[in-house]
Amino acid sequence: MFQDKVKEITEKVKSSGIVISRVPKKTKNDFIAVAEEEFCGDYGMLMKVLVDDYFLFKKIKESLINNKIKIVFENENK
Repeated sequence: MFQDKVKEITEKVKSSGIVISRVPKKTKNDFIAVAEEEFCGDYGMLMKVLVDDYFLFKKIKESLINNKIKIVFENENK
């Protein structure tokens, strides 16, 4: 009976949450502080913003690199 309850709770946590290991202490404390300050303690919303911003930054970075490559090729062909 007890093991069934533990298994049920474990499955519930796995389906609705995330556990991240090996997070440096300062990073963890910074994450919690930003979540508290900017997102009323909502870790999920902070995670969403961070992931969204990651993809946006990646797109901007790729665009900048492509533009630099284009400029280099244009200058070589002059």
